[in-house]
Amino acid sequence: MFLVSLVKLSNPSDNRRYILIDEETRSPCLYPLLYVMSKLRLKSLSTQQGNLNALKFWHTFWKEKFNEDFCLSFYESKYNAEIFIEEIDSFFIYLENNSKYDKNLIRINKQVEMNYTTISKKIQDTIKYLIFLTDNFTWQDIENNNLRHNSNRRIMLTLQNKLDQYTRMSSSNSNVKQFKSLTKRMKDSFYEIILPSTPTKNNPKNIFKDNSTQFRNFLIVRLLINYGLRASELLLLSTKSIKLDGNAGSSFLVVCDTQDTKDYRSPKPNIKNEQSNRILQLSRDDYKLISYYTENHRPKNAKSDLLFLSLQSPFSPLSYSSIKKMFNAWDKQLRELYPEYYDSRYTGSIDKLSAHVCRHTWATLMLEYTYITAMNSSSNHEVAMSQAIEDLKKSGGWSSNSLMVSKYADRYLSERANTTNINRMTNHGDAL
Repeated sequence: MFLVSLVKLSNPSDNRRYILIDEETRSPCLYPLLYVMSKLRLKSLSTQQGNLNALKFWHTFWKEKFNEDFCLSFYESKYNAEIFIEEIDSFFIYLENNSKYDKNLIRINKQVEMNYTTISKKIQDTIKYLIFLTDNFTWQDIENNNLRHNSNRRIMLTLQNKLDQYTRMSSSNSNVKQFKSLTKRMKDSFYEIILPSTPTKNNPKNIFKDNSTQFRNFLIVRLLINYGLRASELLLLSTKSIKLDGNAGSSFLVVCDTQDTKDYRSPKPNIKNEQSNRILQLSRDDYKLISYYTENHRPKNAKSDLLFLSLQSPFSPLSYSSIKKMFNAWDKQLRELYPEYYDSRYTGSIDKLSAHVCRHTWATLMLEYTYITAMNSSSNHEVAMSQAIEDLKKSGGWSSNSLMVSKYADRYLSERANTTNINRMTNHGDAL
């Protein structure tokens, strides 16, 4: 019924948007389009796509239930938000029922196999869209300003309560596993299976047999874990991203968008936000590894100057699917060799190995190190943690108002408090 599509605009500096299209009329849906142009236009393409995917479910749900387009219903109701307020919980049941509308279905208990984190995220994105509609269109036909204000205030409060409700559901279902990173032992085991083979000593654990492929993949993981790169940032690196400081003899990795109009990867990697544009100093070892890769393994006659390419002609740039396929293979292998890493009975277990898990690993290690360093120069815990969080935001390319870094801090502080408590009992003889 509806399709999320990437379109090109005339503006050369900012020329792509995701929009929601009605497949029957092949035209953009009005209110989602206004939402994109007003609220989502400065968001990354991946964020636009995620939000519009949620709206695609909402508009499909509405069409199936009322046999009418949501935009038309909202317009003909004279922008009456009451028509969708009571449908939010029905929408939840619709998603719970694998996106099938059944007017006779009433859900009593949660389904064990259902991913409620994903469902609640879709509803959160939808409610934010409905809040936008309420804020910009609702009750425009009412002449009495006080009545309009009171009506909007009541509706906005209801929507905000709904948003809080489903946000709490997401938090309760996305337990600490959501923020898992690799432990030191897991990281060492991971490196074991990706270590490139050499002419004198073969690594039987490496499932990629070609030496150039092994080295490229090993370097990819090094950069993800050592510098906390997002997958999109990794895929945007080019041979020009490596810069030298002639005076200090240091090397740097420049993370930025290529603005390459000939990059036809789908979806095209994009910088997440303004803070994602950053310059990261490379260790000497990593600079040597990158140099060795470009001199000995990266195809010399490749047309693209992107750093990571397929090693088979026509040497196309690696895509999101390439990275995902790579990590899926490693995940399967690590799961077979070390099943205990995935055992939910252990607090350090992981759900799945992925490029984002590498970023989590870097963030956790980075926060711990910067906090301890800050505490060495300041005895004030709050000052040290604040400094550590700001350093992490800067290095990781998070926006200033991002809450993700605080979640890493919460986890580290919880682990630190547990260690302190055990040490207290041990040192003071409180333990049996």
